[in-house]
Amino acid sequence: KENVTDYELGRTLSERYGAKVFVDNNANAAAVGCYMSQDEYDSVVLYTQQTGYLVGGQGAVVDGHLLKGRKNFAGEIGPLFRAMHAIGDGERDWDLAWSAEGMRSLVAPMLAANVSLLAPDAIYLAVDLLDDMDALREAMEPYFYGDLKQYIPDLIRVTDYRERIALGELALCLQKLANPRPHRKH
Repeated sequence: KENVTDYELGRTLSERYGAKVFVDNNANAAAVGCYMSQDEYDSVVLYTQQTGYLVGGQGAVVDGHLLKGRKNFAGEIGPLFRAMHAIGDGERDWDLAWSAEGMRSLVAPMLAANVSLLAPDAIYLAVDLLDDMDALREAMEPYFYGDLKQYIPDLIRVTDYRERIALGELALCLQKLANPRPHRKH
């Protein structure tokens, strides 16, 4: 059985239809869309988490460049969080992912890790259960001691996630067409 991360959808579609096809991770595309839709921030993170899930996905644009890494995995914070906190081992953890308060308690430490690792100017959040950015900021504050709270970036709720993906995918396609680079095998 082939792993979905190893399946080369773009190559398959390109061969079948005889056209250039570009495929990107949805969170990466949305991060680029968030970056492209503003002119205030140099570095942004787009974090997305579905209701009922313990961890989410994310994309990061740092100093105007999308972080991709090996197999587009750069910026994915879920495995780090799982390793640090061994989440998912009890029913209590799963219950957290179904309420705003519980989701805040899951997301806040992941965002704090983001701030430490990537130091973004803003974090865009596509998390249905989180609409109160002030409450989320308060939930993040205990992870920062002393004057480090100043590094908590702007938190911006995303209500048009699919539009951000479309904008980001368009920008990434235009970039690839303007500056093609041979495919590298990792």
